[in-house]
Amino acid sequence: MICSQCNKEFTTTHWTQKYSSKNCYKEYQKKNKKKHMQTDKYKATVLKYRSKNFDKLKKYLSEYQQSDKGIEAIKRYTQSGKGKKTIRRYVSTRRKTDPIFKLAADVRKRLRGYLRSSNIRKTNSTSKMAGCTPEFLKEHLEKQFYPHPITNKPMTWKNHTTHGWHVDHVKPLNKAKTPEAVEKLMYYTNLQPLWATENFKKGDKY
Repeated sequence: MICSQCNKEFTTTHWTQKYSSKNCYKEYQKKNKKKHMQTDKYKATVLKYRSKNFDKLKKYLSEYQQSDKGIEAIKRYTQSGKGKKTIRRYVSTRRKTDPIFKLAADVRKRLRGYLRSSNIRKTNSTSKMAGCTPEFLKEHLEKQFYPHPITNKPMTWKNHTTHGWHVDHVKPLNKAKTPEAVEKLMYYTNLQPLWATENFKKGDKY
């Protein structure tokens, strides 16, 4: 008999045997399961189950992510080639479509870069340092939007870019020499929107 998976001829030990080895049978199950999961019927069943058990699944996922097994699984995935590629694609899409996500990411990146270069240890989360949520910070910055001094171009979240406008620290972050000073300068009242040309000109002046 010819095995449908490895195409090798084998002698059956039972009349129901169709595969030459357990590995071939497992490979068949794997392919068949993947094919089944792509059907509309299966997707509809999964969607229906998730809708009915949303709270239960959410609780289970939260508990799993906080468990040692979950933490280790997440760590392995984020460090894998597939995980890194998926995360980069997700972050890139969110940055283009979600101004709050981009704002929070940029503030964290700026803080992380400064702490690393200054060899200062982070003592609190970025949101706690800022003293507000990303949503509140977005509104705080929007209230300070102003047109470009030369082109009269208005500030929008679409031109929150390298050559558009930046989130600037009124009193430069590099003035901080201690963790306490960093937290003080990260507070939202010390943040303002500033056109890139003005920010480059300002530098670390106050």
